[in-house]
Amino acid sequence: LNDVFKEAFNPAVLRDDQGPARRALERCLDELLASVGFDLAQELRATSLRVESFLHKQLAEQFSRLFHELRRLDDAL
Repeated sequence: LNDVFKEAFNPAVLRDDQGPARRALERCLDELLASVGFDLAQELRATSLRVESFLHKQLAEQFSRLFHELRRLDDAL
């Protein structure tokens, strides 16, 4: 966040010749929020893929345990 903040609120954007300071600060804030929002969305996508992979692995292991337990109880199953 520190790097993204420095990039959005850099001194070049906050010069007097860029118009009213309030408007420049609003643009900087919009840029910061967009960047943070994008990064958070990417992190959520990556996390959801990791969770999905973990759940698939857990389900496969549970299926295997149940399969072997059923085979132990009755080999015809």
